[in-house]
Amino acid sequence: MKYILLLLAMAVTTVSADSKSFNFYVGNKNGGGSATMQTMISEALLERGWNINFKVIGNCGQVKNLMETGDEPVLAGWGPDWNSDPANKCYIKPTSTNFVDTYSVNPRFLCGTADTPDFAWQAGKTYKIGVNAGQFHGPAMQEAADKLGVKFTVIEYKNSGAIKKAMAGKEIDVWFTNAGYPNHVAGTQRCFYSTLTTDILDIKPLSTLISNERAFATYTGFLLINDKFSTADKKQLITDVQAVVDSKDYRNKIGARGVLMDDLSFEDQLTRIEKASKAHKK
Repeated sequence: MKYILLLLAMAVTTVSADSKSFNFYVGNKNGGGSATMQTMISEALLERGWNINFKVIGNCGQVKNLMETGDEPVLAGWGPDWNSDPANKCYIKPTSTNFVDTYSVNPRFLCGTADTPDFAWQAGKTYKIGVNAGQFHGPAMQEAADKLGVKFTVIEYKNSGAIKKAMAGKEIDVWFTNAGYPNHVAGTQRCFYSTLTTDILDIKPLSTLISNERAFATYTGFLLINDKFSTADKKQLITDVQAVVDSKDYRNKIGARGVLMDDLSFEDQLTRIEKASKAHKK
């Protein structure tokens, strides 16, 4: 009888040790914005009593394999660029059962000349517009130019930082990037359209101007889980992650990085992710 009670006690101890435990794997490279934000979420969850094995792996294909073939519960951040094609080695479709929450929203904005809050499009004029290289924004911007009654000379830059420098150096006249919004908020520049699906501060959705799928090219970071969580742990994890992402502390920190957050419903978040994934298709 004592032996049976001992086994039961050991079993209870084992369950308690495993409860609220999971692996948090980051498929993005260390040092980038996505990895930084996931690190912040991990630290906040540790404070909420979770036992986390946190690793920045930097290989989304490896993380996907660990999620699908491992025996342990896994939480991982994902991006729409990885889901642009089902043939992508990193493809995992967000669903009502594996989706947790959105942790990052980086829309692009079509904005006028820097430090010109009263900027207005001049019919027939040709503008040099800066866009990110390799992301196929050129066709979308040409379609936008036609609708605006102007012409664009599209110039590609390696990243948004380089586009900022080009704007400061007057190499370009306007830009399509995630860099313009803080200036719009400060009232030093005017932005007209964004890749968001709703209006924000008089900035209209780009989808109201053009029919191109790239009107939804918002980089959206989101969190997924595999099917190895207990029902209780899954419910608690989703509750805690959403509380962290919705907290003023988290939003203030990521806001300083130029990340914009909103409060879409669960279903609307999934819809935005699907649209963003299609917009990132090469």
